[in-house]
Amino acid sequence: MTGNEILALIAAFASGSVGTGILSNVLYDGVKNVYAILPITDARKKAISKRWNGNFTQGGKSYSINLNLKVKRKLIVGYGQYTDGTQQISLVVAGGFYRDDHLHLSYKNKDVSVFQHGLIVLYVPHNPQKLTGKFVGIGRDSNQIVGGDIELNV
Repeated sequence: MTGNEILALIAAFASGSVGTGILSNVLYDGVKNVYAILPITDARKKAISKRWNGNFTQGGKSYSINLNLKVKRKLIVGYGQYTDGTQQISLVVAGGFYRDDHLHLSYKNKDVSVFQHGLIVLYVPHNPQKLTGKFVGIGRDSNQIVGGDIELNV
């Protein structure tokens, strides 16, 4: 069964032609998003798969952050850490390229009891030494929508 046939089958579930409900919509969205991620060249894999250190700003305050990224087929996965006061915060990240020069990473707090998640979009030049971008998400303590700038270096 090809990818398009699978999408058509899931669409049939989602539209109510076959089965009903929310589960069908969730499955369709998940498959559709993974299907939309672009393949990553070997050179790009090597350039992305490393430890990135930098800063992000949120609400006028700057925080140090590091992200360890690995490429697994078309997906980019990893983890990150930043310090807020005396607390070390751990994040899990996953995403990919929907366009060759912009990396989309979803993030969430590693501690499942903490409601903190969002999206990071980074500009990735050829032979990147620096990644710059924006993030938006739900704040760990504020439980409000937060956002800011992020810059990472090799």
